[in-house]
Amino acid sequence: AQLPLPALRSVTLPAPTQPSRFAHLPRIFRRAALLFIPPVLLLTLLTVRLLHNHAAQQAQIESALDTSSGVMAAIAQVIIDVHAKRLPPRIATSVAPLLNTLLRALDTEEQDKRLRRLEEKLNILELATGERLAAGIVPPPGSGSMD
Repeated sequence: AQLPLPALRSVTLPAPTQPSRFAHLPRIFRRAALLFIPPVLLLTLLTVRLLHNHAAQQAQIESALDTSSGVMAAIAQVIIDVHAKRLPPRIATSVAPLLNTLLRALDTEEQDKRLRRLEEKLNILELATGERLAAGIVPPPGSGSMD
């Protein structure tokens, strides 16, 4: 048989005669919180800032390596760092081929862009020349200009 719910709420339990073995824990937890929470918060803040700065530096490095002049600057910086003994030669010898490969790829890409621009200009010239020939405007032989 179960007691009705209102009857359970009106029942008062007797107060303990001796303090519990765990009565000191709330005071210890308060002290621990005062001692440990500020350093944990500070460490968290520093970690977040460090990760943010690292991400910003990584973005700068990636954007600097987008052009051949940026890669050449990186190669020069590696040489300077090896000479100043800030970078071990062993690491520099492993990084240098990567930078050289990237430099060659960027040079090829830049040449490809220049070739596309020249082809576009040539197509425009051919269209203009075709229109002039159709209109009967022909430059004198040996003039070398299409004006």
